[in-house]
Amino acid sequence: MSKDFIKKFIKFYGNNLNEDQKRDIFRLGLKIFICLQKFSKEEFFIKLNVEDENTSIDGSKLSQIFISSIQKLNITPKDFPLISKSISENYLTIANFGFMLESIYPFIHDSLFLPNFYEILHLPSANSISYRKNRIKHRKGTFFTPSWLVKEIISTSKSYWLKYHQIETINKEKMKEEIEEEQEIHIKIADIACGAGNFIQFIPEYFSNSEIFAFDSDPLALEIAEINFSIFSMNQRVNPSFKKRDSLKHFFPESPFDILIGNPPWGTDVKPYQKLMQTKFKVLLQSSHDSKTYTGGLSPKSPYNRPYKIKDQIDIYALFIIKNLEIIQIEGIIALIVPSTILFNPVYAPLRYYLIKNTSILQINYLGEKIFPNVKIPSCILFLQKKSPSKKHLVKILLLNEEYYVNRKKLEMFHMDLWKIHTIPQKSFLDHPFYNFIIFTRHSNAEILKKIESTEHYVFGDFVNNSRGVEIGKNGEIYQCPACKKWNPIPHFKKNPQNPSLLMTNCPYCKKYIEKSQISNYDRIILPLDSFEKGHEKGWVPILVGEDVQRFNLQNRFKIHLNYNGIKYKSPEKYNIPKILIRKTGNGIISALDYKKRYTVQVVYQFSLKYDNSQDIGLLPHIKPDIKSAKIVEANKTQKSYGLSAFIKDPNQASKILNSISKSDEDIGLDYNTTILSQYSLEFLFGIISSKVIEYYYLHSFANPNKKTFPHLIQANILALPIPKIDFLNKKSRSYQLYREICNYVEQINQDNEIESKQNSDRKENISKINQNIAKLFKISLNDINLEN
Repeated sequence: MSKDFIKKFIKFYGNNLNEDQKRDIFRLGLKIFICLQKFSKEEFFIKLNVEDENTSIDGSKLSQIFISSIQKLNITPKDFPLISKSISENYLTIANFGFMLESIYPFIHDSLFLPNFYEILHLPSANSISYRKNRIKHRKGTFFTPSWLVKEIISTSKSYWLKYHQIETINKEKMKEEIEEEQEIHIKIADIACGAGNFIQFIPEYFSNSEIFAFDSDPLALEIAEINFSIFSMNQRVNPSFKKRDSLKHFFPESPFDILIGNPPWGTDVKPYQKLMQTKFKVLLQSSHDSKTYTGGLSPKSPYNRPYKIKDQIDIYALFIIKNLEIIQIEGIIALIVPSTILFNPVYAPLRYYLIKNTSILQINYLGEKIFPNVKIPSCILFLQKKSPSKKHLVKILLLNEEYYVNRKKLEMFHMDLWKIHTIPQKSFLDHPFYNFIIFTRHSNAEILKKIESTEHYVFGDFVNNSRGVEIGKNGEIYQCPACKKWNPIPHFKKNPQNPSLLMTNCPYCKKYIEKSQISNYDRIILPLDSFEKGHEKGWVPILVGEDVQRFNLQNRFKIHLNYNGIKYKSPEKYNIPKILIRKTGNGIISALDYKKRYTVQVVYQFSLKYDNSQDIGLLPHIKPDIKSAKIVEANKTQKSYGLSAFIKDPNQASKILNSISKSDEDIGLDYNTTILSQYSLEFLFGIISSKVIEYYYLHSFANPNKKTFPHLIQANILALPIPKIDFLNKKSRSYQLYREICNYVEQINQDNEIESKQNSDRKENISKINQNIAKLFKISLNDINLEN
């Protein structure tokens, strides 16, 4: 549907419509749309007894014409109670008739107009309060799906089904088109979250002799889908079955299906299905996997696997993927539009692992961000077959060229030349962190990633604890709840569904809904340093906001007040230690070291050394060195410390850890592993994480490297970044020498940062040397990854 109509519609009605008004608008538009299917514009005016669209109309007369139009379409009004319900004769329906008629008329032959018009209004169910509360926040994936894309998904699904279900008696010399024409395909195909029926509309064009099923929990959407199908279906042999059903909760007696397609809801959590998560959808949970076989997505080839604890913040689309796999026939085909979080987000590591092991991933089409208007999240299409993959199975990858976005208004069909196509072995996904579907990396880049991952290494999470700062924005604006008196950051106020002119929020403590007009106490707890007069700083401490964190350097421009009940400041111990700070957003990995006990806001990630690595015993590689080499610990005590003891205030604790190696021969391996971790200094870890090599690795392992903007950093991904193993037993080893040099360069940069007049040339040179040395540790060249020294 034309974006011009959407803009025109929103401009005319505005955003302050309540749910009753939205229903009236939709029913008015629906009546006009259906009447125009049977009457020309002129005939319509004659029946309404009006001269043109600017004339006032009789609402009851319009309803009569609507009923007769439905009957002429062989549709029984009683079968559609929500749509047939009479609309109130109010100002809205009468005054806006002309606008609706003028806006709808150009689209009366567009089979996707009605479903998309319904989606514009975000209509909740007309008879279900619980549905209104639990409705997917945004049916983002179903918004304005282009007809060419819907057809391509159905066509590709059919091609894969034919490929794997050819009848042996067919003459192999016949052309594919002849085979498809002659072969009577009688299968069961369904969309279990059909919404207003975008996909159902086109299925008969490709499956003219099959059983078609449409399911959705929204009864009004189903009525729209069925009426729309009755209007536009050219195939009278096919009569889809439309059924109201919450597909995630209920059994499917119609299953198994041969093909499942669609655009399941996405953009929300799974709170209504929490109980089912522990039973039917347990495979999606991190805890559902045995740590002996499931390594959290770190390379199984590496001995440094450990299962990370990742919060199960699962979007509902993941449940639909599992449900589709449950009700599909063995060797059946599934094609779903899903957000691209399926490719990289560590939350979906269990799902990716399950798909890699239990399905043949036939094809992944990456669509990017601009296919669906007003949807900023990139999307992709997954084509799956319920069949264990062969060892040599290749996944077909299609990446949409940027040319599409330039010419999208002219594009009405699938053009193969707009796609970059290559294949990837499915088993290779198992080698990537969190089993990521790394689909953007071609051969040369893949070889570089393989070099990095094949270097014997630990991961960043072995050495550090991670956290975020104060849960507040950089402006520090807060309000006091009038009910419980707790202070909270200023929220994003939402419109009251019943009265859109009123803004409201709910207090995270007392859970009560509060109208913005009820709030009287506001304050600001983050202020610039120059706001303070000497002697008036009691209760205020330094805090770093996102922009204060720069590459290898920090600016301190603000202070925060600590005495507001309700603000989540976090424990002071999180700030009162040396730490690596990384900005959540920015052009690359922007990080710096903080030794001055400064607070941070929540968009700054904090990483501090684990003071006692004994918690990792059993997860670390079992290294059992020559017992004579254990004297390295004693030797290190007489040299400048780059290890854990430099940051532990309690010397007895440091001594205990560093001397833990002096135990029995039987225990020396595990104790040595603990001591190994204590040798890695915060400066060295910072140098690795801040390097161009690791930035390259992050971009190619956890994101789309072709995008111009760097992705938001995810803490779990940062913790999975490789840290090369250093041979501390041999001080003459190349790795140890590089380690010392990197630490020295980092310390020199930190010293230079304290001297404001210091020239930047030395700083840039030291950063360049850090990048060069880290490239040597990973046995790659900076030129290999097109980076400037």
